[in-house]
Amino acid sequence: MGGRALESGKNLEEIQFTDEIVSINLENKKVSLFGRLPSSLGAHVSALVDDKYLVLYGGTNGFNFFDTILRYEIETKKWTMMTKYPGDFSKSTFFADGRIACTSC
Repeated sequence: MGGRALESGKNLEEIQFTDEIVSINLENKKVSLFGRLPSSLGAHVSALVDDKYLVLYGGTNGFNFFDTILRYEIETKKWTMMTKYPGDFSKSTFFADGRIACTSC
C-alpha cells in the first residue's frame, strides 16, 4: 500500500511515492491493483481490520508528514478520514493538541 515505486535503473532520489494498493495472490503469485490511496504516500503504517477495512496512519508525501487516520472500506472502495478525537475525551492527554500523543501510549 503506497510507498516508493521502485523502478530499475533509478536513484533513490528519483523514485516517486505511489498511491497504489496491490493485492498478492499467494497461491498463483499474481499481483494486481486492488485500489488507490487518496494521494501518493510513503512511510505510513496500515492494517487490515476484519477483512472489511484497511486503516492507514501517518506517512509523508515527500514534503509534509501527516498524523491522520484514514479508513478504506473494501466493499464500497471509499476512504473516510477518522475524527481526530472523540468529544468525550477532549481533555485527555492521550489526545493532546488534537493528535494522538505518543507520550501517552
